[in-house]
Amino acid sequence: MRLQGLLRNPLTTWIVPALAFWAVLILVDHSQDLEPRRPPVGRPGARKAHAATILEQAPNAFPNALRVPFVVENSDSYCNLGINNLSDSPATVRISLLSREGSSLGIRTTRVPPHGMVQINRVVSYLQDVPTDKAEGHLILESDQNSRAWASFIDRQSLDSNVMLASDETASRILIPSSIASERYTSGLVVVNTAAVPSSLKITIRNAQGSTLGVRNEVQVAAQGSLYFEDIFQAVGLVAGGIAFGPIEIESANGAQLQAILFIRTNDRTGGFLPGVNLNQGARSLLLPYAEDSADIRTNLGINNPGASTASVSVSLATPDGFTQATRQFSVPPNSLTQLDSVVRFLGNETTREGWIRVTADQDIFAWASLIDNATHDPALSVATSLTATKWLVPSATSAGSFKSSLALANLDAEPAQVAVTARDSEGAVMKSTLMTIPASGMVVSQDVLATLGLPGRFGPIEITSSSGRPLLAASRVISSQRTGSAFAAVPLEPRRRVLYLTHSAGFQHGVLPLSESVLREIGVAPRAFEITVASDSIAVDRENLRDYDAVVFYTSGELPLSDGQKETLLDFVRSGKGFTGIHSATDTLYNWPEYGELIGAYFDGHPWHQEVAIKAEDPVHPATRHLAPGFRINDEIYQFRGFIREQVHGLLQLDNNSVNLNVPGVNRTDGDFALAWTRSFGSGRVFYTALGHREEVWQDKRFQQHLLNGIRWTMRDVR
Repeated sequence: MRLQGLLRNPLTTWIVPALAFWAVLILVDHSQDLEPRRPPVGRPGARKAHAATILEQAPNAFPNALRVPFVVENSDSYCNLGINNLSDSPATVRISLLSREGSSLGIRTTRVPPHGMVQINRVVSYLQDVPTDKAEGHLILESDQNSRAWASFIDRQSLDSNVMLASDETASRILIPSSIASERYTSGLVVVNTAAVPSSLKITIRNAQGSTLGVRNEVQVAAQGSLYFEDIFQAVGLVAGGIAFGPIEIESANGAQLQAILFIRTNDRTGGFLPGVNLNQGARSLLLPYAEDSADIRTNLGINNPGASTASVSVSLATPDGFTQATRQFSVPPNSLTQLDSVVRFLGNETTREGWIRVTADQDIFAWASLIDNATHDPALSVATSLTATKWLVPSATSAGSFKSSLALANLDAEPAQVAVTARDSEGAVMKSTLMTIPASGMVVSQDVLATLGLPGRFGPIEITSSSGRPLLAASRVISSQRTGSAFAAVPLEPRRRVLYLTHSAGFQHGVLPLSESVLREIGVAPRAFEITVASDSIAVDRENLRDYDAVVFYTSGELPLSDGQKETLLDFVRSGKGFTGIHSATDTLYNWPEYGELIGAYFDGHPWHQEVAIKAEDPVHPATRHLAPGFRINDEIYQFRGFIREQVHGLLQLDNNSVNLNVPGVNRTDGDFALAWTRSFGSGRVFYTALGHREEVWQDKRFQQHLLNGIRWTMRDVR
């Protein structure tokens, strides 16, 4: 389909739900952008590591940081790093290289222009304090702006480039959806321990039917350290020979938060990365932006059912013109993997070439796809997503030398979507912007998007925006003239999120609640950040109901009538990786449930002051506070807390004690520590609390609204 004369079908060398890939072999070296090396001092507003809690949760030493799980430099391969700055201000990014043992191998700082990108070639050499011929480890990136990052793994012999996206998502139980050992393929496994304490791991490989193929128990991993098994099948004691494949489960003994990624390689030294997923975050509706079955490419679809009962699954394919092929339904047995080879032809017919895929089920599942080049057998592996968005980022695209980047956009709406595609250079300047229309439920595909935009020989990030607000999927691939390439996870900039706002007042009912509802709706809708559903009854805390939400916000009071099942539901919701925000009297809630106090970080212990006060911003770079002055004044009811332990939270706002009388009646804290906003980790989830928000004037204050907006979005990992 030709749209605005810019995008065309078909795409013969394309990839699944990946979003962007950086053609590392042709990118210039930006070493001049790097500042001189400096000692590993804390970033501004450095946080203390969380102490171990009563829930035995091992703390994440860098809970807000992005991590690249594996980088290496030796005679066989090396890695390059790319960083995108999504904000309107320059970003300062601190990059740390950690060894397998968790020790620092080097730290550097770089600056990234607004909406621009920086590329660091041979990143291990750049970061090493003591250069060596062979080094490997993982990267930690901390930025003072909303940033994204990725790394490419390049084989020196085959020139195959494989990309992994930096992520801040962690879990204590991880699923690698599939792995393989055969004459052609081997599977290498990387596991990173993000905790500040060591951990012991259990690694289990199962076959497609769910039976155990091999187990390795009590695998020790250092605090902030990592493991790399070049052949995980051999590591668990499986003898080479024949073909074996199936999912891998990784679990930490002490709740330490992990990241994991699988590296599948061919005997021709090509391959692809398959990221691990949080075993507690399956979904009932999953999407794959692109699949192709042609003379050049075949697509295999995998579906994992981690549950204890059989899953009923439906799979459908929508073609570029918006026509949905016949839906196929089948059952996936408990704890098993089902693979559909050449899935486009399975869902369509011999003439069906490409499309986007929807997978639905009656229980939580995972799905993934592998696009395999029929000549080189190079696999490109991607995990299906449950997220849609109105804005996407392709971190970098290229159209130079032997490389080109494709682009596929799918419109998930029943109405046509008006879409703006904007290409920027590495400095963030707009090179070209154009408008196009995507058919209802259809898609558009370009084999070489920058050349199509009239930008041959150029490279840089691409932004895709649905100006009509229709939900989109986006994917990109860079391939070489040798028919090798790689895939990236999609980067949604404006994901469609749903937030439950609970205002149940079992104690004091604040008069500001109606205003708060309208303000939260407005600040969520304006930037397309989230949709608010208000519930005034705690009956909404229901396992089936919460399945539809990405975060929960409490502005509550008193002993809410939560059953034991509801309490466990709330804890499981956050532990699984979802967001929780508490506003003002959310700490004046559920005193008789200690685990709630552990979740939110403290309990209300009176409000000695109701006046204009001075507040200090403790972290100038956190998304919830970086818009604030280092010190500012506000008129509100000021809380103090009991059970607040500074070492177990990351402080955002603190009362300036010089602005109040510490001798007024009701001041109970003797340490002078009057925290007013903080964050913390809870399992794989995130918690944000702000004590402000009693007065209507505060809710109408743009500073407070931005504080809330970015705090809530931070819990959902949509801003960094």
